[in-house]
Amino acid sequence: MERRNARRLARRLSVVVLVGSTACGAHDGPTPAAGAPSGRVVGPNGTQGAAVVEFDGVVDSIVVPGGRGFLETSGGRTRAARVLDQPGTIRFTLPRATSPAPNAAVLQVADGANRLAAAADAYRVEYDR
Repeated sequence: MERRNARRLARRLSVVVLVGSTACGAHDGPTPAAGAPSGRVVGPNGTQGAAVVEFDGVVDSIVVPGGRGFLETSGGRTRAARVLDQPGTIRFTLPRATSPAPNAAVLQVADGANRLAAAADAYRVEYDR
């Protein structure tokens, strides 16, 4: 039963990334301005392959070194799917955001083998200082 639920969640994450890439376009983003918020997804399981994070407010571009970022904004919040080319730490920069960095919540994480994390609430966004 648990494997079936994990497969369903994996398909949903794939759909989010696919829809985001076709509807919103991939955002490599502009060159970040000095002081643009940068951070990473941190959690208990080491390397990641992908993550979906929700930001407070409108985020209109994202830079994901070693991967791609996809954005969707609705109701004053922005969801960002980040997919790495190779498993590792998911880092990002919001090149057009102003200080302070927007609040963010990790909604879903997949490891380097595309297995979804059992508990996304064990992950968080940590901004560089």
